[in-house]
Amino acid sequence: MEVNINKCAAVSVEYVHGSPAVLIKPQFFLDGRPIPQVSDINTFQYLGHDVSAAGSLKPSIHNLRRWLELIGRPPLKPFQKFFLLKKFIVTKLYHYFQTPRVSKNDLKGADKLIKLFVKRWLHLHLHTQDASLYAKIRDGGLGLTELSSSLPFILVGRLTNLASRARELDNLHLQAIMASPYVLMVRAKLEAVVGPEAPSNLWRQNLIRCPFTTGLEVASEDASSRSWLDYPPKGWSARDWVGAVHLRTANLPTQGIPSNPAHLRGCRDGCDAQETICHVLQRCPVTHWQRIDRHNAVVRKVRDHCVKTKSGWTRHVRDSCPSLASTERRKTKRQKFTCQGCGNEYRHSSSIRSHNTICGSERHGTETSKSFCQAKYNSYPGVCKHKVCLQLPPDLRKSMSSHRCPQYPRTRHRSALHRGSSLPLSVAHASTSRPQSATTIHRPFTPI
Repeated sequence: MEVNINKCAAVSVEYVHGSPAVLIKPQFFLDGRPIPQVSDINTFQYLGHDVSAAGSLKPSIHNLRRWLELIGRPPLKPFQKFFLLKKFIVTKLYHYFQTPRVSKNDLKGADKLIKLFVKRWLHLHLHTQDASLYAKIRDGGLGLTELSSSLPFILVGRLTNLASRARELDNLHLQAIMASPYVLMVRAKLEAVVGPEAPSNLWRQNLIRCPFTTGLEVASEDASSRSWLDYPPKGWSARDWVGAVHLRTANLPTQGIPSNPAHLRGCRDGCDAQETICHVLQRCPVTHWQRIDRHNAVVRKVRDHCVKTKSGWTRHVRDSCPSLASTERRKTKRQKFTCQGCGNEYRHSSSIRSHNTICGSERHGTETSKSFCQAKYNSYPGVCKHKVCLQLPPDLRKSMSSHRCPQYPRTRHRSALHRGSSLPLSVAHASTSRPQSATTIHRPFTPI
């Protein structure tokens, strides 16, 4: 192994009339060849820093932007760009920004630039919370590093280790340095920025408290539910990986995203609940049973394939899951209620109560009530019975689109065609009563 003279640099300073002066003439030689001399103009790089005769120069985010643009220029897949950013660029920035000349604003500017490119590569919404990006993969995030909180925390840890090491070795010189006013001032400023707790713990708590990402902490118990972030399964396309990231970071195209106005976040199927991913997957009473049927169909297909191809395999049908609901609660769900006015059957007692409120409990059994109920079940074609419309709650009248009453032409009422209607979902769709089967699973598995 030989020394490369072209990669070496030397700094020579001498005092002239009491003032330091940088020497330009080479002062050191190696094998008869002079080592290049560093002045205030030309610089050399050491651990990612530009160093001159005056010391290390202040890092600039211009280099960071250039590095990110170089990653985005070739036709790489999104997970390849994200992998290069985490494993190479961010690691290089650890050495690049650990100088006394770096301020907190410089670190925040670098974080903003990194988030801009990450959201562009992964097609994320601008409302994506920082906890989904900066939390560890084990905690439910994407594992990106926030420089403005991680670097000060690392420096505080180094100062703490130096102080404890000085006491262990009984090094008086090092103890005096660590107890100097300058070191104490720097440590106090760093602790004021990050606090005593690690940044990863704060991001994990933010994920747990947020309604869009709650439940991701379960991924810490199963490595297979998070390993696809760094190593996508065989057969996955770039679209599949980006879609999985959108599901993990609550970026699927739902109405309940924070960028939508508050009055437009309702479920598109007509219920009053906010249309979040959790609501669409498990809580929406309109699509809940359809998703369970689809899940059961996939399970039956896998079961039949295993029984036919795998010798010695037997199928096991689970009637119910005791951990999800008690026996009394399951019996209550199987009860059916019949409306006296329209004759429709309901599964829940709350559905018939809501239906009675719409029909009008005093007008059950009348032709007007039946016509009105039947119109509601026929996707709200705009048929209006004035006597029943007057009995509707005020909030339901306000949420229904305007139409002209056939009985009173001068009176304007509202039709439930508007998808943001506050009409209870159980009334609109409870007419389809389906019995519980032995293969029904109450809560299908949701991928993390």
